[in-house]
Amino acid sequence: MPPTPVPNLASLALTAGRQHGVFTVGQARAVGVTKAALDRRIRTGELVAVDYGVYRSVLTPVTWHQRLVAACLAGPAVASHRSGGVLWRYPLTLLTVLEVTALRHRRRHTGDVIWHESYLLDDDDVTEIDGIPVTHAGRTVADLASVLDAGSLQRVVDDALRRRLATVASLEQLLARLGPKRIGTAALRSALAA
Repeated sequence: MPPTPVPNLASLALTAGRQHGVFTVGQARAVGVTKAALDRRIRTGELVAVDYGVYRSVLTPVTWHQRLVAACLAGPAVASHRSGGVLWRYPLTLLTVLEVTALRHRRRHTGDVIWHESYLLDDDDVTEIDGIPVTHAGRTVADLASVLDAGSLQRVVDDALRRRLATVASLEQLLARLGPKRIGTAALRSALAA
């Protein structure tokens, strides 16, 4: 007869399953997994670190989505810019870049993730796609304006408007809220005018 799984580990597995196979130390502790139990599984190689305080089972395959959600959980941060554009399925060249935004003075530095920071990152700016916190469609367009060339940005704006993910009015309101000194504001205004 196979051993019965420990209930708190089963609960943790459910949480990880909703997060592309990763969980935080805080989530593990919330379901009763002790630090000693986590440390033991790390030492034996059952768990591996994906980011600061974020782990996965060694049996869980590594994916781009998993690494992105791990960066968001470790931040805390949200997928943004080109990563946000990929999640929104904007017409971008196939990208594997990991890009996230955290509140000002809360960003970290990691070799494989581009970290941005913002004074304004309200609940209205954030949603979730496929279990990953991401900037809303319009905010993603505004963020992309700071990293894309004019032609690529125009394609993204046209796509967002065509799919009704944003309107010209909503993007103009967002630009007003974010302020005129924000990088990419002029580029996005030009794309909207076109």
